[in-house]
Amino acid sequence: MSEKPRYPADMDAECILICDALNALPGIQTVESCCGHGERPHRIFFSAVLIEHLRPVLMASHSSGWHVEARWANGGDAIYFLLEGPIGPANMPGGANDFAEWITNRMER
Repeated sequence: MSEKPRYPADMDAECILICDALNALPGIQTVESCCGHGERPHRIFFSAVLIEHLRPVLMASHSSGWHVEARWANGGDAIYFLLEGPIGPANMPGGANDFAEWITNRMER
């Protein structure tokens, strides 16, 4: 049984459900997140051990208003991914909570 990830005390509470869902995926680990505070999109930075581990995230983002970008880590060779969603609260239709639920439901199949 795996432990839930431990997040920093100052983490945006609106990001916890989506980060929990992403961190539960095999080979995925979140690195940083921001809920956007109603002014910018939700943004979750994460790593993937293998490119195949991206499949559920890419499938969820395909028609949901979310998108994934690949980014180079500053000062290193590591590649991180950015999951970016709509501006607004996590519990709005199509928001972070819906995205987290979609990922969780896909994992349970």
